[in-house]
Amino acid sequence: MKKKIFILLSLLFANQAISQQTITIHGKVIDSQSKGPLAQVIIQLHNTNTITFTDTKGYFSLQVNYTEKLMLQCRSNGYKTQLLPLEPEGLLQLDLGLIMLEEDFVAEQQNSTIGLTESDFEGEHSASETTPALLGASKDAFTQVSFFTTGQARFKIRGLDSEYGTVTLNGITMNSLNDGRPQWIPLSGLNDVTREQEYGTGSSPTSYTFGGIQGSQFISTRASAYRPGSKISFTASTSRYNWRTAATHSYAPDKRGWSFTVSATRQWANSGYFDDTANRDNAFFSSIEKKINTRHSFNLTTAYTQLYREKNSINTEEVTTLAGRQYNSYWGYQNGSKRNSRYRTNQSLLLIGNHYWKINNNNHLNSGFAYHYTTTGNSGLNSGIAKSPDPVHYRKLPSYYSTLHNASGDYVGNTPENQALAESNRNQFFENKQLDWDQLIYGNTVPQTDSEGKEYGRIAGESIVVLYEDRTHNRQLSANTQFTSRLSETISFSAAAALQLLSSENYQKLVDLLGGHSYTDSSPFLSGDQQQPNLDNPNRSLGIGDKFGYHYTTNSGALTLFSQFQFKYPNIDFYIGQQFLRSHYQREGHYRNGNYPFTSKGKSPKVIFDTFGFKGGITYKYSGKQFLQFHGTYYSKAPTLASVFPVIRHSNVIENLQNETVAAVDAGYQIQTRQWKLRLNGYFSRISNITALAFYFTEGISLLDNTKPTDAFVTELITGLAKKNLGVELGVEYALTQTLKLMATAAYGEYTYDSNPNIKISTETQPSFADFGAATLQHYKQPGMPQQAYSIGLEYRDPKFWWIGINTYHVSHHYIALTPLSRTKHFTSESTNAMDFDWPYARRILQQQRLDPVTLFNLIGGKSWKISALTIGCFAMVNNLFNTSYRNGGFEQPRNATYSQLTQDLTGPNRAFGPKYSYNNGRTFFLNLYINF
Repeated sequence: MKKKIFILLSLLFANQAISQQTITIHGKVIDSQSKGPLAQVIIQLHNTNTITFTDTKGYFSLQVNYTEKLMLQCRSNGYKTQLLPLEPEGLLQLDLGLIMLEEDFVAEQQNSTIGLTESDFEGEHSASETTPALLGASKDAFTQVSFFTTGQARFKIRGLDSEYGTVTLNGITMNSLNDGRPQWIPLSGLNDVTREQEYGTGSSPTSYTFGGIQGSQFISTRASAYRPGSKISFTASTSRYNWRTAATHSYAPDKRGWSFTVSATRQWANSGYFDDTANRDNAFFSSIEKKINTRHSFNLTTAYTQLYREKNSINTEEVTTLAGRQYNSYWGYQNGSKRNSRYRTNQSLLLIGNHYWKINNNNHLNSGFAYHYTTTGNSGLNSGIAKSPDPVHYRKLPSYYSTLHNASGDYVGNTPENQALAESNRNQFFENKQLDWDQLIYGNTVPQTDSEGKEYGRIAGESIVVLYEDRTHNRQLSANTQFTSRLSETISFSAAAALQLLSSENYQKLVDLLGGHSYTDSSPFLSGDQQQPNLDNPNRSLGIGDKFGYHYTTNSGALTLFSQFQFKYPNIDFYIGQQFLRSHYQREGHYRNGNYPFTSKGKSPKVIFDTFGFKGGITYKYSGKQFLQFHGTYYSKAPTLASVFPVIRHSNVIENLQNETVAAVDAGYQIQTRQWKLRLNGYFSRISNITALAFYFTEGISLLDNTKPTDAFVTELITGLAKKNLGVELGVEYALTQTLKLMATAAYGEYTYDSNPNIKISTETQPSFADFGAATLQHYKQPGMPQQAYSIGLEYRDPKFWWIGINTYHVSHHYIALTPLSRTKHFTSESTNAMDFDWPYARRILQQQRLDPVTLFNLIGGKSWKISALTIGCFAMVNNLFNTSYRNGGFEQPRNATYSQLTQDLTGPNRAFGPKYSYNNGRTFFLNLYINF
C-alpha cells in the first residue's frame, strides 16, 4: 500500500511541473578585509543540488530555472555564509556584482576548541555520553549554543543519545555496527578539514541518508571544495589538552584537474585538569581529487589518527570530601615518576575513495568505497589477591567502620572501637591516597635467602597483580552509492544504497608483569573448571604480549536502502522517505570457557534483523522569510551486538530480542530577516523495546529459589525499556546594531522512562539468566543530561576586525543514573517481617537524586590583521569565568540492592556505597594564534 502511495504521488506531481524561465547568474566574491578575490567559494542555489565554484579570480556563473523566492548561498571555510535573495525581474542575465565575505571569527573559535572541551566522563560509568562539537557546524543559534556553550554542561539536544543520529563522511556511514554510535576517532583533531558540513535537525529531509530522530550530519572532504591556501595555528589551554598545533594546505584545481588538501595536528598535555591525566593525540589527513572531465571526478581521502588518553576516577562524596574534586585514584608513583593505571589507546586508518558522476544537469550519481582499520586498548589492573590495590577500596575508607552493623543487624559504627578504626583509615588514606606501584612490584617478587634463612635480595616471582589491556581490532569495509534526480522543476528524487561489513577481534592482552616472571591464566576466586578461561589450555603461564582471559571474533553486517521524494512549490514544500535495513551478527569464540564449556567456543548461529522506516514532513512558506514546519517519523532499530550476545566475552548464548521502535514528531516556526533569526520548535518522541546491559558487583543476591544469598559479579540484561521525550526549544539572534548582536536560547524538556522493563541476572558461578521480574522505572527521569537549559549572550564585532563576546547559561533538572535491580522484587527479598519494612522510608530512599542547578559565564574575544596576502589572527576564551564547581553527572552504585543493605549503608556520617559523581573542569583558559596565507 505504501509503495502505491509513493508511485501515485510522484506521478501526480510530475504532471504538475510548470515550465520556468532559465536565467544566468554572474558575480565576483571577494574578501571584505583585503578586497582580494576568493577562489573555490561554493555557490549554491539554496536547498537544491545546483552548485558551482568561483574561479581563481573569484568569478562565477550559474544557470538556474527561476521560480519565486529563490535564494543563493555563498559559503567558504573560515567565512560567514551569505544568503542572497534573487530578483531577476524578467532578465535573462543577473549580475550580482561584488559579493563580500566576512571572516567568521566564531567558526574559527569553534573549530579550534573542538576536542579541548570533550567530556572526561567515561562511558562505562554512565548512561550518558556527549556528542562531539564537530556537529556544531550549523549556523542555527540554538544548535551552536547547544554544542559549544550548554554542551559543556552535558546538555544534549532533545535528550537523545548519539546512536539516534546518523553521520556520513563523503556518503560513507560512520555509525558503528556494534553500538550504533558515530565513530569520531578517525576525525579527532582534524577540525580544519571537516568544516564542509550539512546538518539536518530531527527527521528533516536529507538527500544522502534516512537519518535518525537526533538528526543527520553530512561531512564532505572533497579536495576541490577546499579554499586554496595554507594555515598554521597554535593553541594553549588548561582543559583536557594544554597545547595544540595544526597545519593545513590546500591546492586549487590546476589545468590538469588535480587538487589536494593535507593537514596534520598534534595535541597533548602532561596532565589535564584532573590529576595525572596525560593526553597525546596525533592526526594526519589528505584528500586528492582528479577531475577527468566535466562529468567525472575521483577523490581519495586518507585519515590516520593516534590517541593516548589517561582516565580519571569517578568518586563518591566521601572520597571527594577527603581528597578534593580533582582527585584521581588511578595514578601513583613508580620509582619517583607518576604512572596512571587506566588509559585508552586508539589507532585509526581510514581510506575513502569516491566517484562523482554528473550524468546531466538533473541527475547525479556519487559512489564510494571505504576501508577502516581501528585498534583500541583500555587498560586496568588484574589482581589475584583479595586485598585490592585500589586506594579508594571501601575497606580502606572511614565509612567502612562508621557504617558497620553486627550479625544481628544492629548498628555498631558509632562504638569507640569502630570510631577509632574509622579515624585510622582516614589517616592511612591521607598517607597513601595514590596507587602504590612500588608495593605492587614488591608483591610480585620473592625473597632470596642465605643458608640461615636471612633475606639478602628479591627476584621475580609469579605475578599476582598485572597490568592488562582489553583490546579490540576492527576491520570494516563499506560501500555506498547515492543517486539524486530533479524529475521536474518542483520534484526531486533521492535514493541510496549502503553496505557495511565488520570483523572485530576482542581479547585481553598482558602489558606489564610488574616485576614478576609470569602470570597464570586462571581465576583464583572461582573453583574447579570455572577457574579456567580456556579449558583447552588450563593454567597457562603467560608472558608480556600474550592473549588471555577471553578471545572472540564477531562478524557484523548491514545493508541499507533509502529513497525519498521532495516536492517544492512557491508556498509549500513536502517530502516522503522510506528505509529498509537488514543487519546480521555472528560470534566466534576462540576459548572454551569453564563457565560455558558447551557454548563458548566456535561459531554461533547468524542472527538477522530486518527493520523499516518511514518519514515525512511539510513546510509552509508564509513569506520568503517566515516558515512553518512539521516532521514525523516512525522506524524500527535492531538491537546492538552486545545485547544479542549478553555474555559476549565468554559465550555464544543468544537472547531472543525484538527490534526497537522509534516514533517522533516535531513542529516549528522560523523567521529569517537581516535583523532577526528565530527558530521555535516543539517535539515528542517515544522509543520502545530498548535492550540494555550492565556489569557490576553486588551483595546478597540469589538467582535460584531457596539458595543462600551470595556476593557476585553479575551481568544484568534489561529488556522492554521505553523512553519518552518531549519539550520545546527556542533560538534567537537579533542584530541590535550593525556591530552588536544578541543571542538567546531556551530548552525545556521532560525526559522520562515510560515502561517497567524486565530484569534478568546471571553470575560467573550461575551463568544461566534468572528472571527478576519488572523494575518499576516508569516516570523516573532519564539521567545523563540537564533537561532544561537557558542562555543569553552579547557579541560585538568592530569594523576594525576585533570582537568580544560574553554569554551566560543556566542548566537544571539533571538526574543521576538509577540501579534497576533496586526497583525489583529483589529489593524486599530479605524483609520477611512486614513490621521491619517501612514503605514511606523505602520510597524516600529510592527517590532519584537531582543534581544542583548551575549558572555559568564565558568570556571570549579576538582580533585579526590583514598584511598583504597574510591573515594573522588570535582569540582568547575563559570558560566558567567565576570558577564555579558543580556535579555534572553521577550514578547509583548497585552494591547494596536490598532494603536492609541500603538502610544500613545510610546509617552513619558517610555512605560506603553512595552514588559516584563526576565534576566539571572549573575555570579554564584558551588562547589560539593562527596565520592564513
